[in-house]
Amino acid sequence: MTATDYIANKVLDNLCGGSTYDAPTTYYVGLCTGLTEAGVITGEPTIGASGYARVAIDNDKTTWSAAASGVLTNDILITFPTASGNWGTDIDTVFLANAASGDYVILYGTTTSRTIIDGDIVSFATGSITVTM
Repeated sequence: MTATDYIANKVLDNLCGGSTYDAPTTYYVGLCTGLTEAGVITGEPTIGASGYARVAIDNDKTTWSAAASGVLTNDILITFPTASGNWGTDIDTVFLANAASGDYVILYGTTTSRTIIDGDIVSFATGSITVTM
């Protein structure tokens, strides 16, 4: 996953004598068709429609592995609600945000592009989300 400008600036300020950054205690995992380094989301399914919701995960060492060599991964299975309608085509980006809707995207990365339709279940296996710094 790649850091957005928002979190890169927070980390740099924190490391170099600026304001401190308190990481959220909960992240919200979302899906979309694209995302920029500026944190602009395109093609996120409509929250609350067709069963789509960002998935809340605890931001702790049960959820995340210990970092080693600048890398950590998810230590839990992350599963979205079952789609009760079509979520869209060409969904190829997963992201971590600090809120269930809107607000700031922290990290994002690409995944296999897919069309999500009624009845589909999207999940990310343990170890399949990699954060690198």
